[in-house]
Amino acid sequence: MSLPMLKPVVDRTELKRHLREKRRSLIVAACMAALVIMAGVQYLSTREPGAGVRTLKSPSHAPEAVKAAPSPIPPPSAGEGEGGGERRQRVAKAPTPVSPQARAYLRRIRDLAKNSLAQVEAMLVAVDRSERRTGEVADTLDHGLRQLQTWQRQFAALTPPQAFQSQHDEVGRLLMELKRVAHVIRSVDSIAPSHPVRHRLTVVHDRLAQVLNTVEGI
Repeated sequence: MSLPMLKPVVDRTELKRHLREKRRSLIVAACMAALVIMAGVQYLSTREPGAGVRTLKSPSHAPEAVKAAPSPIPPPSAGEGEGGGERRQRVAKAPTPVSPQARAYLRRIRDLAKNSLAQVEAMLVAVDRSERRTGEVADTLDHGLRQLQTWQRQFAALTPPQAFQSQHDEVGRLLMELKRVAHVIRSVDSIAPSHPVRHRLTVVHDRLAQVLNTVEGI
């Protein structure tokens, strides 16, 4: 004889508790979702417009605002057309033209100074080469003095351009010093290596070179 099947007895208290737990879980999940949504809205509201994900662009498509601004070109002054500034620079760099008269003066003063210096040096060499003063040496020295006097007269006849006046006067003083050195060489029988006349000649030589270089550079 089989026993009749009985329906399970459901505890209504346990069922209600289970339903309450499920509702509580749903409410907690809904609250968490709302918090996440609010946090996302607040984060997006604090960012600058257009601060989303940006794609890289090639340098050729860079915005004009970030390109280096070209340096401004000053406008030409009044009365100066195109190329006027370039012409002005060329004029400023061009050397000062020298007149034909000034060129002739420069050539003449250079020749007189070099010839006078070479003549006195030749007189000193003639004295150094001879052990005693002979007639031939005396003739060489006398000829040198006459040449110096001739060149000094030619120098005195020159009229320097105004721009070369101070250099002209300096060359004149140096030529006079050369003449005094030549007289010393003519008057002594021998000149020792330590003789002051050798130092005086060296000083005149160096100073003449400086003055002539200055004149040529004007």
